[in-house]
Amino acid sequence: MIGFPYTKLMNSNNDVDMAAALVMCSVERAEALGIARDKWIFLHAGTDCHEHNFVSHRHTFTDTPAIRIGGRRVLDLAEKSIDEIENIDLYSCFPSAVQLGAESLGVSLDRQLTCTGGLSFAGGPFNNYVMHAIATTMTRLRERPQETGLIWANGGYATKHAFGVYATTPHVHGFQHESPQNEVDELPRRAVATAIEAQGQATVEAYSVMHDRNGSVEKVRASVLLADGRRAWATSDDTQLGQEMCENEWVGKAVTLDATGDILV
Repeated sequence: MIGFPYTKLMNSNNDVDMAAALVMCSVERAEALGIARDKWIFLHAGTDCHEHNFVSHRHTFTDTPAIRIGGRRVLDLAEKSIDEIENIDLYSCFPSAVQLGAESLGVSLDRQLTCTGGLSFAGGPFNNYVMHAIATTMTRLRERPQETGLIWANGGYATKHAFGVYATTPHVHGFQHESPQNEVDELPRRAVATAIEAQGQATVEAYSVMHDRNGSVEKVRASVLLADGRRAWATSDDTQLGQEMCENEWVGKAVTLDATGDILV
C-alpha cells in the first residue's frame, strides 16, 4: 500500500525508458513523399479545456466537468456518439482518472478503455504517455480502417484535458478544433477556509491514508467540508485513526479539527 486505497501496482511509474514518434504533414506532402495511402490517419476533431486550476476550488472531487464538456464537444465536432467510437484510450495515471474520465464521457467500465495498455508501465507521468496512445491507436486504425478512435490526454491533478478523434478517412468538414473553456469557467467554485477558520466541526469529503515503505500507516490526509460549504484540508498522524479509515468508510463522517488542521475525531 502507498496511499490508501492504492497499492504500488495501481500507481503509475515515471522511471520508464520508452519512446514514441509521430509524423504530421499535409496530404500533398504525404503524396509527394510516396507514403502509402493505407498508412494515413486523419484527425477529425480536437478540443482542449481545463478544470478550475486549484484543486481546492473544485466544487466536488467526484466529477470532472471539463472532461464532460470537452469530450461532448469533440464528439459533436466529429459528428459521432461515444457508442460509435470503437477504439478509446483514456489517460490512466491512477484508477480514479480512468473512473472519472469514463463517467464523464459516458463510457461503461465494462468496455475497452485503452489501446495502449494503461499507464502503469507505458510511459509514466510526464514521460509522454499520450504520444504512445496516439501511435498505438493509429496502428489499430490502420488494421481496422472502418473504425474510429478517441484519445483523452490529461495533465496535472486531472486538471488539463485534450481530446482527439481519429480515422483513416478525412472528415467531410475537415479538421475542427474548439476550446470550450468559457463554459467550464462559469461552473461553481468552492471557497477555501484556513485551518484557523475551519477549527471545530466538519464533514469528511475525501481522504487518503499514506503508508511508509514497510506498509505501515503513516499519515491521514483529508479534505473536509464546513457547514457553510467551504472546503478545508486536514491531516492526522494518529496511526490508529489511519488504520480505522482503511478498514471502514469515513466519507460523510463528522470530525473535529483543531486550529492547525489536525483531526481530533
